[in-house]
Amino acid sequence: MRSNLLPWVWVLAIIFVFAVFWTESFYYLDPDFGWHLKMGQLIINSGVPQTDPFSYTMPSFPFIDHEWFSDVVIYKIYQLAGRSGLATIYSLIALTSLLILIPEKKKLLSLGVFLLGAAVLLSFVGIRPQVQSWLLWSLELLILFKQVRFAKIKFALPFLFLIWVNLHGSFAIGLILLGVALLVRLIQHKLVISDLIVFILSTLATSFNPYGLRIWVEIWRSFSDASLHWSIAEWTPTLIHFYPAIIFFIASSTALLVYNLKKIPLLNLCLYSVLLVAGLSSIRHIPLWLVIAIPNLLLSIQLLFDQIGKDSTSLSRLNYVINLFVFICLIIFLTQSKIMVNQIPNFSEQAYPQQAVIYLTNHPTSNQLFAPYQWGGYLIWQLPQQKDFIDGRMPSWRWNAPVGESNYAFKDYQEMTTNKQALLDNIKKYHIQTVLWPVPQKTQTNLIDQLTKPITTSLRLLLHLQNNSQLVQPSYSIPDILKESGWQITYQDSVAVILIKQP
Repeated sequence: MRSNLLPWVWVLAIIFVFAVFWTESFYYLDPDFGWHLKMGQLIINSGVPQTDPFSYTMPSFPFIDHEWFSDVVIYKIYQLAGRSGLATIYSLIALTSLLILIPEKKKLLSLGVFLLGAAVLLSFVGIRPQVQSWLLWSLELLILFKQVRFAKIKFALPFLFLIWVNLHGSFAIGLILLGVALLVRLIQHKLVISDLIVFILSTLATSFNPYGLRIWVEIWRSFSDASLHWSIAEWTPTLIHFYPAIIFFIASSTALLVYNLKKIPLLNLCLYSVLLVAGLSSIRHIPLWLVIAIPNLLLSIQLLFDQIGKDSTSLSRLNYVINLFVFICLIIFLTQSKIMVNQIPNFSEQAYPQQAVIYLTNHPTSNQLFAPYQWGGYLIWQLPQQKDFIDGRMPSWRWNAPVGESNYAFKDYQEMTTNKQALLDNIKKYHIQTVLWPVPQKTQTNLIDQLTKPITTSLRLLLHLQNNSQLVQPSYSIPDILKESGWQITYQDSVAVILIKQP
């Protein structure tokens, strides 16, 4: 490609990637979006809550909102600019996270890596607080990689963590990786007291939040919860999912890293390895791994060029491989974009019980409502007068509850969806007299899903996981069981059914 055209190709690529990110962010309604919005409103009106304000199963639980300031920001932007404004801001954040560590944006190779990275992030972008962590981790890396100027700018890190701790709980990963980076500096050089001071100040900065040091309780609760990593899709291992972009990026970057092992800086190797392990163990960490993988992949390819030198034959072959690599990256990005567009109806607001909520609003009930886990956040937003049984904040909440409350609502929910007697017992315990439940949907799978289904199914069976995008599905029809027990359907559409317990 002619060098004078490449800058324009870059501009078009950035615009197109932003457009795809925006489309995904605007149309994909994250299950937690609703409770983020309502939590932000609650914090502005009443302050940061110290107990759970949304559920009737664990209302006394000492709730820790590790995303409290993100919730406030989401609510205020939503007031000013709606979901389109939020989609614009979060798409720009994701785009900046990709671009910030690409050193030379005029090269065709960098364009290919950019498109491949965008294809990876397409599975994660949205109006979600963790998107901000991608940018903050990029900024942390930018500081750590400035070897010459590091001594002058490293004291910006405590301020970075002061912001991060109030935006999202992944600040803990950033702090751990800072410790790894400073340990590498200690191994390569002598002990630098100022490095130790930076780490101590950064650690202390994480206590400046509404919960103080208690914020680490929530971090440990999620990190140590083994059941979380086998129940919720975004916490499950990457191997049980099949995303071509992720597989291709991991394979190519790791292979080149191993090939250039002795030439890659130790800092790059350590940070890459730690995040690769984290990403493989839980797919939600893949974007953080991607941030370090991008500069490592570009560095590894540059080392290949340096090794070849001026050998014209070898240089010509390598350029051919690079052109092929860029073409594959483009195809993967376009394919992933097409799949995303096709899946919009399955994840947009149309997939939530909009009409059923209108019915419940017009026919209010003072009774407890039982609804599926994945609708909890939406109902907090659209049906605020009705408290919920379970939502996306609660999978790891366990404690010795007061009488009448749950010790572990997520476990209660799982038992209710797999055991008929547990369903009836908990309905009685919590005086549930209204159930809102999904109508089974016919899902269309794309060609990639069809081809890889035998592999992913085998891995899920090996790891004792259910094939479900959000949570373990009920092993029986809850509406059928309730109808057998005398419940009556009062409303039904193509998305949801409402059942009321008869006296």
